[in-house]
Amino acid sequence: MPVMHELGSSEEVLIGMYNSWRKVFRQFSTPIARFLLEWGFLTAETVDGKLKLNPKKLARYVSAAASASLASILEVRQEIEKEKVDARS
Repeated sequence: MPVMHELGSSEEVLIGMYNSWRKVFRQFSTPIARFLLEWGFLTAETVDGKLKLNPKKLARYVSAAASASLASILEVRQEIEKEKVDARS
């Protein structure tokens, strides 16, 4: 789906959109980590009495979730635009 925006090419806009969306997901890193721990996707070790996660693995999961959800958002947008066109026909 082409993205029309005054901020640059479609690719630049999508990269910017993805980076912004990843920032949103970072706000939910703690609940995401809890979910991943609960379901065995991440493990934690105790260091100085505190649980310690592998931050790189958590970041991979958060990035993957952000990427997949952004793709879903864009798909929905594409469906909505198609519905508009169909409604005019």
